[in-house]
Amino acid sequence: MLTNTSVSQTILFVIAMEREAGPLREFLNLKKDPLFENHPIADSWIGNFEGMQMVMMLAKPDPKYGCDSIGPESAAVVTYIGVETYQPNLIISAGTAGAFETYFLKQIQGQYIFF
Repeated sequence: MLTNTSVSQTILFVIAMEREAGPLREFLNLKKDPLFENHPIADSWIGNFEGMQMVMMLAKPDPKYGCDSIGPESAAVVTYIGVETYQPNLIISAGTAGAFETYFLKQIQGQYIFF
């Protein structure tokens, strides 16, 4: 696990679909966590943003059909793995049915707001 001892807060994003995760992962400049390179269930990316550790987790694609692993069971398992691994201060389940085309991010009065 990549960690930064100067970071005091950890935010965990749990996202079901790669199409939804890609733009946010790119914006936050997250890198693949080597701890999850051969993990059978989950993928994880990690980085720092505005002095906070950001973690993004997705379930690995379905091995038989190659599609995103979506649904409450997958989300629950990935969230559990993320909590046990990173002990986040905040968990954000992000995404919507059909996938976001893009993420819009604006800074309003010093806070980043996702649309």
